Amino acid sequence: MRYITIPLLRDTFGICTVLVITGVFRIFELVYELTGGGPVHDSDVLTSYMYYLTFTTFRYGYGMALAVVICILSIGVFSLYLLAAARRRDRVRAFDDE
Repeated sequence: MRYITIPLLRDTFGICTVLVITGVFRIFELVYELTGGGPVHDSDVLTSYMYYLTFTTFRYGYGMALAVVICILSIGVFSLYLLAAARRRDRVRAFDDE
């Protein structure tokens, strides 16, 4: 299990991790419908707080700045995964060439 199954599933675990992390940034509907941000915004996530800033308080600049931060965080997480996968691939190729 440790030498065959888990190493073969490493790419699958990585992709699932990236999808879960980027999916967290898109959980707007669930939070908004269930709690609306909760009392004093206790259950807010970044996207619901962005909605609150933009459309409730009419602070469009702050809301759009938060949207850019969410986009940069998503791209950063995905880029880190791609870099790690590329390094792993290079290591495997170097091992195969020997």
